Amino acid sequence: MDMFRAMALFRAVAEAGSFVSAAEREGLSSPALSRQIAGLEDRLGARLFNRTTRRLSLTEAGQRFLARTESILSELDEAESEAGEGRLSPRGILKISAPITYSLARLGPVLASFRAAYPDLDLSIDLSDRAVDLVHEAVDVALRVSATPAPNLIARKLADEKLIACAAPAYLARHGTPECPEDLQTHEFLLYSYLAAGRDYRFSKDGAERVVRLSGHVEATNGDILRDMAIAGHGMVIQPGFVVERALEAGQLVRVLPDWQSESFGVYAVYSSRRHLPLKTRVFIDHLVGSLG
Repeated sequence: MDMFRAMALFRAVAEAGSFVSAAEREGLSSPALSRQIAGLEDRLGARLFNRTTRRLSLTEAGQRFLARTESILSELDEAESEAGEGRLSPRGILKISAPITYSLARLGPVLASFRAAYPDLDLSIDLSDRAVDLVHEAVDVALRVSATPAPNLIARKLADEKLIACAAPAYLARHGTPECPEDLQTHEFLLYSYLAAGRDYRFSKDGAERVVRLSGHVEATNGDILRDMAIAGHGMVIQPGFVVERALEAGQLVRVLPDWQSESFGVYAVYSSRRHLPLKTRVFIDHLVGSLG
């Protein structure tokens, strides 16, 4: 058995979630692919997939083997790219995780230009506002919008995004416009669930600093929903510029406390280890720095 080929086929099935889709992508018949996976399971002495008529999922052994497979195949891709005479383009599959709203606002053109520059590299893009486990979920690089990146990951800063406090003109007409950070505590806020600091927000002006705790009856894991509810007059929001900038330009929202500086968040590319960093990951991070930095 060609172990590298078998591992690549196993990864393809795990990513596709079905033998039929993986077989089409790999140019094999479904029975031929099934035989390859069965042979791999025989060699390992472990069942890698739970198979039902409706669903295909990895067993615990399959999850462990996938993590090792990703590492081995990534190093093989890198070795081939670096050793190949005149072959400078990375190959394989680059798995990317990024926040939904940030990606829709900033990432589309960046990914398009990267794809044009590296046509031999396949992209698998997961848009999610949760902080994925890079190792467990075999993600090559993730984008994070955060005050401080996770200490167990390697992070490269790409840009800064400031938080902006704003509300709809109709809301401010009904409830008044705040004149200082403390005034925010009397207002209804539409709150973001994933903020590391919880409901505490920091403002500064001329060396003075204020920390205020906000309250509200609506909390969500997505900034777009909160922005749209703010436009409809249901409360105030504090969100990064990429969430609210178009609504501000259109006059649907109005910035409050413009003389006070709010916290800024960094946009980071994070990955699990510097050791044996695959070429595909390295060139993508360099492209992000050049495009967003």
